[in-house]
Amino acid sequence: MTSGMPFTVVLFLCAFQVLFGFSENTGHELSDEDCDDNSTCIIQSLNTTGDPLTVGCMCENSTEYLPNGTECLGLSEAAATRMQVNVSYVCPVGLCYNGFCERSGLSIQCWHDTQPPNSTNVTTKAPTIAARSEM
Repeated sequence: MTSGMPFTVVLFLCAFQVLFGFSENTGHELSDEDCDDNSTCIIQSLNTTGDPLTVGCMCENSTEYLPNGTECLGLSEAAATRMQVNVSYVCPVGLCYNGFCERSGLSIQCWHDTQPPNSTNVTTKAPTIAARSEM
């Protein structure tokens, strides 16, 4: 194999990806026309320091997904479900694209249910050792 052969293979694979794209999602984006009073799209969400955000972009038990550009949390539903209640986590933020939450490289605090106490408002004291009185 010549030294230029691996480069040619990589170049061919990149060109193939550009021409034919990545695998397509078989779902479809939700629009206002798709939604009526009887339709629902159930997606798990978590509280954040901003507005609550959805976990991923796909509707449960459906092929429908949130519109492209919708802000989302880039973690699995299983990971979000296993989070402890009222414990703050750092979650990756992304934008929905064809039913997938494409991570942006940013993160935000997220949690289940009510916000945990703000640690900056909590005063703690170092433990003290009580002196033993001699009898």
